[in-house]
Amino acid sequence: MAGKLRFEVKKRTSFGSETWEPGEVLESSVDEAEEYPLKGMINTGIVERIEREEKETTPLQLDELEDVEGVGPSYAEKIKEKYGTVERLLEESPEEIAGSVHGITSELAERILKKIR
Repeated sequence: MAGKLRFEVKKRTSFGSETWEPGEVLESSVDEAEEYPLKGMINTGIVERIEREEKETTPLQLDELEDVEGVGPSYAEKIKEKYGTVERLLEESPEEIAGSVHGITSELAERILKKIR
C-alpha cells in the first residue's frame, strides 16, 4: 500500500566519528518494498526514525459502478479488479481508463468518473 513516508537522516559529526547529529527530515511517497532498505538503515544509525502515513482509500463498489448507464456486472468487475479504489480510479483520465479496460470507451469512462466523484 502506498503512503507518505517521513524519515530523519542523521549525519556524523566528522568523518569516522561515532557521534551523530540530527539531520534532515525527508518525506517520500513509497510502497512497502521501497521502505524495507530504509528500515535497515536504522540499524546502521543513518536513519533515526521512520513514520508512515497511509493514504485513506475507499474501495470501489460494484453496485455504484453498475449504476452508470452502460456498465454491467462484467465491466464493473473488470474496473474494480484493475483499480480497486476510488482514489486510484480518479487518478486516471477517461482515455487512460478506456485504454486499460477492454470494451470501455472514453465516453463511458467519463460517465464513470462523474458518478464516483
